[in-house]
Amino acid sequence: MWLRDFLKAHKGGLIVISHDNDLLETTVNKVLHLDANRGQIDVYNMGWKAYLSQRETDERRRKRERQNAESKAKTLTDQANRMRAKASKASAAQSMLKRAEKMMAGVEGERRADKVARIKFPAPAPAARRRSPPRSSRSPTARSRSSPMSTWPWTRARAW
Repeated sequence: MWLRDFLKAHKGGLIVISHDNDLLETTVNKVLHLDANRGQIDVYNMGWKAYLSQRETDERRRKRERQNAESKAKTLTDQANRMRAKASKASAAQSMLKRAEKMMAGVEGERRADKVARIKFPAPAPAARRRSPPRSSRSPTARSRSSPMSTWPWTRARAW
């Protein structure tokens, strides 16, 4: 509550990144949405709830535009394929195919579900364990100084 009141009363600009919808609804008046599918930033000069409904409307419009472009491109391609058989209309058919390709290139890909970054960290190397030094040089477990293993500090060392 304190944070919400503070952010609402703040006179300057600030960037809020949060998963708390209540906080966003009460404090946000402009939304910058990074669309990962299109690789662009969309700017919405409105509150959080209005942004959510506007974004949904935009997504429906983009889907409709894609479907229209796909149907037009399919019609052009089919017509070009029929015309290609005639030698007199082969160049017109070729230009129709190019137009269909440009039409499909200009339409953005269908929106997939928002991706969540899959970050994989490499497995850490196993930690080496140090042997504790012998407590007394007279102890029966203490290795002699002439042994090559006595100077080796790691327990995972292979015997020489």
